[in-house]
Amino acid sequence: MKKKIKKGRIGASFDDFLKEEGIYEEVTAGAKSRAKLRRQKEVAAAFGKYPWRGNLAASRRGRGGG
Repeated sequence: MKKKIKKGRIGASFDDFLKEEGIYEEVTAGAKSRAKLRRQKEVAAAFGKYPWRGNLAASRRGRGGG
């Protein structure tokens, strides 16, 4: 007779493991940095060879005098 395997969570969570090891803050900070860098690369790829080099405040005023 085969055993049925339970689906779902088994044991402690990964966050709990990291907290027990005392490295939770370090690991989460690194993950946030990697996510931010990935978003920056995606934005750079979307703009291609035309990166934003202007001044947003100046561009909103327009080219007219005053």
